[in-house]
Amino acid sequence: MGIVAPAGPVKAEQIQSALQLLEQNGLQPVLAPHLFDHAGIVASTVENRLADLHAFYADEQIAAIWAARGGYGTIQLLDRLDYSFIQKTAKPIIGFSDITALQWAVWVQTGVPAFSGLALTLQATPENPYFVAGLETLQGTRLQIADVPGIEIVRDGTATGILLSGTLALITSLVGTPFIPTNQHIILCIEDVDEPIYRIDRMLHQLKLSGFLTQVRALLLGQFLWKNRALTIVQMVKEMFPEDIPIVANLPYGHIANSLLMPVGMPAFIQTTPFRLQWDEKYFDLI
Repeated sequence: MGIVAPAGPVKAEQIQSALQLLEQNGLQPVLAPHLFDHAGIVASTVENRLADLHAFYADEQIAAIWAARGGYGTIQLLDRLDYSFIQKTAKPIIGFSDITALQWAVWVQTGVPAFSGLALTLQATPENPYFVAGLETLQGTRLQIADVPGIEIVRDGTATGILLSGTLALITSLVGTPFIPTNQHIILCIEDVDEPIYRIDRMLHQLKLSGFLTQVRALLLGQFLWKNRALTIVQMVKEMFPEDIPIVANLPYGHIANSLLMPVGMPAFIQTTPFRLQWDEKYFDLI
C-alpha cells in the first residue's frame, strides 16, 4: 500500500496507529517521500504530490494507493495527472473527503475504480465496526453491503448502475470540468460535513441544473453533519428526484469514525427491501 498525502498535510503521529493496524492485517504500508511535508493548506507542492502519486503508479510492488487524509488540494492535480499511465497500471485509490475529486477524475478518465472511506486519520481503527468489512472489500472477498442497522428506506425499488460515492461539495466542484461523468446510469452515494442546509440545497440544485442528476438511478444518503449535528435532507431530495428513483437515507458513511468503505466506479445493483447493495467482482481483477 503506497501511502500518500495528495490533499491536506498530515503528521506522523496522526496516522501511526492506523499504519500499525494495516500491518497487523497483513498489509505493508510504504510511505511516499513527501507524505509528511507541510505547505500551508496543502501537504506539499503540486509537483511533489504528483511525483509521489506517479512514483507509486510506476512501482510494481505497490498494489494500491492510500491517501492518508482529505483536507484540501486534490483539485489542483487533476489537469496534470498522467491518465494514460494510470490506466495502464490500474491501481485503485483509497481515500475520503477531498480525495473524492481525485477518485472521480481518475475513474472518468481511465475507468479505474477506487474506494471511498477508511481515512487513516479517522476511520482506520479497530473500533470502527466496518473496518474489517472494508479490508474485505479491498481484497475482493466482500462484494456487497446488506443488513445495515439504522438505515431509512425513503423510496422503495431496485436499480442498476455505476456506483459512485463521495463528498457532495467535491462532486459539485467537478461540474463544468472534464472530470464529471456524463451519459451514465449512476447509483449515487453522497455525504458531507460542515455545510449548512442551504449550501447542500444549492449544491444539489447545481448538480440538477447541470444535468448530472438525470443520470442517477438510485440515491444513497450518508451522514450530513453541521456543527456536530446530523442534518436531515430527505424531504429536500424527495422533491428533487422522480418518484421512481429508490432513495435510502442514514447510511453509516461519512465524516464519522464508524464509516463504511464504499466503492467508486463499479457496476452495481441495489434493492431496498431487504436492503442489499452489490457490486461487480470482475473489477477486482485490477487489484
